Amino acid sequence: MDIRETGRIGIWWTGIEGFEATSKDDSIFEGKAVKVEFAVCSTCRGRGSHVNPSIDSHGITADEMDELGEDFFRDYREGVYDVVCRSCEGQRVVPVPEDPAQLLLLLDRADELDELVAEREVEVRMGY
Repeated sequence: MDIRETGRIGIWWTGIEGFEATSKDDSIFEGKAVKVEFAVCSTCRGRGSHVNPSIDSHGITADEMDELGEDFFRDYREGVYDVVCRSCEGQRVVPVPEDPAQLLLLLDRADELDELVAEREVEVRMGY
């Protein structure tokens, strides 16, 4: 699974005003505003965009790059295949809860969602 496809934590907020974010999922923060600080987006590393994961999410070998040709390589390097980052929506930064306990809740929720996605992928491969 490529982090560009899912984002590690994902967009957990619905709105930000000043340095407070409103949670999208009331079960995490019980609908309370969360004090946040801003961090550089780890998905796009502060660029606001990244290569579309459908192009290279499983890597491109040197042989494949040679086969795709110089035009593809030039376009790839120049950002022709870039898309707006799914984690920060092009803002280059993401809100992170100031309270370490709240951050742990968010990371636990992300782990749960990752497990659900992995289970679903296994079911699909098994034909369910």
